[in-house]
Amino acid sequence: MNLTEKCVLTGGAVALSVSVGMVYGTFFLDSAHSDTSVIVSSIMIPRDVGELSLNSDAVIVGVVDDIAVNRERSIFRAGEHDVVTTATVRVDRYLSNYGGLDAQVVKVKALGGTVGDHTMVAEGSPDFELGSKVVVFIYRFGKGDDYWVAGEAQGKFIVNENDTLGTERERPFVSSVFGKDDVTLSELESQIDSAVK
Repeated sequence: MNLTEKCVLTGGAVALSVSVGMVYGTFFLDSAHSDTSVIVSSIMIPRDVGELSLNSDAVIVGVVDDIAVNRERSIFRAGEHDVVTTATVRVDRYLSNYGGLDAQVVKVKALGGTVGDHTMVAEGSPDFELGSKVVVFIYRFGKGDDYWVAGEAQGKFIVNENDTLGTERERPFVSSVFGKDDVTLSELESQIDSAVK
């Protein structure tokens, strides 16, 4: 596939990204010969824990109980469909909760995945693993119960058995967001408390 055949920059993607203060621009690159593969490339502005917290409706800690991948009407590109991964997170606790959520289960969305022969690779999106304990900065899009990961890959981290945050793939974001390589869940909670006061 020649990714330079067609490049679409949508105003909707930029407007959404700016409204949550996380991303400068989002580019959708796809093949002119097929609608089965799309690559999404984002220009991420590095955010610290304070900025992520203040731009989130909530920060949740929980376990990923289910993962579903579907084609949905795009919130970024008018008249198009995107492949979206939805992780069902059973919430253990809220580290912050500006949105006043009281749900015990939250469905969190991120771009990317495969449905049949439709694949969307979203370079800046987080990955979810079934059964993993996670901390996720989430924001609500629209009036429904659609929550998205704030800050893309900067806003979701695995909680390891020793209570530190991040997989190998997430390590650069741990360092960038928290200002050091190793952060525990209790340290994150303290940083959020300090940031929002």
